[in-house]
Amino acid sequence: MRKYVIFILAVILFTASSCSVGVGKTATYHNQGIDAQIQKDLESFEGVILKAISDKDVELLTKNSTETFIQSAGDLSNGLAQLNEALKSHNFIQQDKFYFTTDKIGNFQITSLLTEDLPYAITISAFNRENFVSTLKSTTGVIDYLLTFVYTKENEQWKLGGVSIGDYTYGGLTAIDYYSKAKQLKEKSYMVPAALYANITNKLLRPAPFIQYKNEPDIVNFGNDLYEELNEEYKFPYTLKENNGIELISLDITYTTEGLLPVIKYKTNLSLDNVAAIEEEANKIKNEVLNLYPGMKESFHKFLFRAFTEYPTDPNVSYEFYGTIITN
Repeated sequence: MRKYVIFILAVILFTASSCSVGVGKTATYHNQGIDAQIQKDLESFEGVILKAISDKDVELLTKNSTETFIQSAGDLSNGLAQLNEALKSHNFIQQDKFYFTTDKIGNFQITSLLTEDLPYAITISAFNRENFVSTLKSTTGVIDYLLTFVYTKENEQWKLGGVSIGDYTYGGLTAIDYYSKAKQLKEKSYMVPAALYANITNKLLRPAPFIQYKNEPDIVNFGNDLYEELNEEYKFPYTLKENNGIELISLDITYTTEGLLPVIKYKTNLSLDNVAAIEEEANKIKNEVLNLYPGMKESFHKFLFRAFTEYPTDPNVSYEFYGTIITN
């Protein structure tokens, strides 16, 4: 599971809580509400950008980008290589298009209007009088990304102003879907499963820095309140009572080709090379671990037990572990 931003134009600003449009007359057009000729022009221009990515053609990308973007993007060849990898390994289809016009440019934001059928808004800076945002979604049905391009019109020519790619759906479900499930689990008093769903929600919450779900503040507050409550009730490391003093390190969650997997990290006294013994140990401690947290067996079908020989305390260090997937 990856979430990454390739390059973002420095002047494409965003905030987590404000959608102020500042001063000036602005208008936003969405999908079929966009003039047909503008859509045609942008489809043609986006084809050029996608060709630059597919060919890893730095010169072509530079020719069709704003100076600010070029200066802010850093190593274009490295960014192109990452985007090229994403395009080669995934099929992308058009998700949404936004066309922004404004009669005032400068240091203020323009925001797409929220509608019933669109759960998020796009907020960008009014860098030029005409701006366009195009989002494309990959279609694996497993871990899918949102590829977002920001275009701006300079001297009557469209230019690339920013691009990002980030996690958008896991198993076809968005952040909103996982948030809904988290709330349902909390209503059943399945607090730890609810917190794990809130965790996966957060991983999908910003598929691009300038995309904000309209109920993002509620989602963030829900997760923070839940984590605070659970941190008081459950302390780590926790020593298992029935399994030779094995210590639980932490709980996490991930999405893989196996689906949604709670991750139980624990400290083992066994060598990680002793695969058979590690797997036997994981199966042995499964019931005691899952019984500690109401609703775990009811909420998930598979679990990933990760055995460490030392505590993974330093986020800058990669610790070795062995993982065992166990079906409930």
